[in-house]
Amino acid sequence: MRYLFLKEKDTTNTQKHFDRVCDLVEGFESPFGLELLASVHWVVENEQVQTIDDVNYIC
Repeated sequence: MRYLFLKEKDTTNTQKHFDRVCDLVEGFESPFGLELLASVHWVVENEQVQTIDDVNYIC
C-alpha cells in the first residue's frame, strides 16, 4: 500500500515519480542495498566511468 499522503490531493506527478523510484530500488530496499545504489551512482557521476574496466582501474 502506498503512503496515504499521496491520496489526499491531486498528486498525479508525485505518484508517477514515487512509482518510478519504487521500481528503481526494487530488490535494493535494505540499507545496504540503497548504499550500493548510491555508491554506484556516485562513481558513475564523479569518476566518469563508462565500462567495467574503468571501474576496475579505479579500484
